[in-house]
Amino acid sequence: MESSTQVPTLPTTIVMPSDTSSSSSSTQSSKKKDLAENQTELPYVSHRKQALVKEISISYLKHRLCLREHFYARLTLVSNLMSSLAIVGIILMIIENELTFARVNKEDTKVSWSLKLIITITTVILLALIFYYHYLDMNLYSYRNMLEDWRIELTNRKILLIILEISICAVHPIPRSYPQSNSEKINLTSIQSDSSSPNPYSLSYTAVDVGLGLPSIATIVGLIGLLLSAILIAILTQKLLLTRKQKYVHTFVLNTRLEKKRKNHAANIIKFAIKVWYLKRRNKSTSIEYFLTQRKVFQSIHHLQKIRQDQRNLIDICVDLTDLMTIHRDTSVQTRETVGQIVAIKTDIKKIEEELKNINYCMNTLQNTLNVLLDRATK
Repeated sequence: MESSTQVPTLPTTIVMPSDTSSSSSSTQSSKKKDLAENQTELPYVSHRKQALVKEISISYLKHRLCLREHFYARLTLVSNLMSSLAIVGIILMIIENELTFARVNKEDTKVSWSLKLIITITTVILLALIFYYHYLDMNLYSYRNMLEDWRIELTNRKILLIILEISICAVHPIPRSYPQSNSEKINLTSIQSDSSSPNPYSLSYTAVDVGLGLPSIATIVGLIGLLLSAILIAILTQKLLLTRKQKYVHTFVLNTRLEKKRKNHAANIIKFAIKVWYLKRRNKSTSIEYFLTQRKVFQSIHHLQKIRQDQRNLIDICVDLTDLMTIHRDTSVQTRETVGQIVAIKTDIKKIEEELKNINYCMNTLQNTLNVLLDRATK
């Protein structure tokens, strides 16, 4: 009975610890396997992530470069359109002003009204292109400087400049009411004479239109004057251009004057520095004379530096592009002549070598002949 009671208890007490130990060992082994697998996979994952980051960065850079090229192309196109519209508007304003001055009465004609309408349309398109141009410019600035939003570049100064540009470009003669035919004018004048109503146009109507058209004309006249003065200055510069010898003499005279001034200022620096030292030795470092002398020292140093800079500029100005081209041409000619002389010398040396070979051959032949004759004479 005791054995029967002890048998069922033994397996229970033995089996339970064996199950827990096996489960714990299995879990530990599985954890070790997972850790080993993770450790083997980590380098591959990190390498794959680095490759992905590199691919993303390169693609991102390509995208940004494409966007920059796109903005540059758009800016070029918009700028060309703005220039074309401005030139067309200026030409139409000149024609309209000529028609206005040629009229006897103060009223608009259909041609003048149509020109004003076309000028207004081109001006509106020009103003819209100005806004679009600045929008593209700010976007390009944000992409070029890695900014998140283009509005960061929209400062108060930028806003004022845009407003000023729009205000200048918006000046143009505005079309008023549509011009009437002759019958309508007759009826209108009769009605106005009966009702004694004022004229539909004020006396300053034509003056205002002409005044609105005069700034673009002024711009064209200014540009033409600038072009003519630039051409005139270029012609005078070519006519009054010094020769190379005159330029060297002029540079030598200027350099001599600058050298004298440099020596004077160097002496002034030494003199005033000694005076500053003397006043400081006499405990007058807080006196007005001390401050004035110190100021003179600094002024002399400043003038000395300026004179040295002028001397360096003289050396740069002494040789210009024409002189460089002349020197290059003369050097090329001398080089070609030297190469030709070297080739001629080489040819002469070859001829001398051939003649020496012939002389040597003749001497050997003569020596052999003499040897043969001597041998015969002795026999």
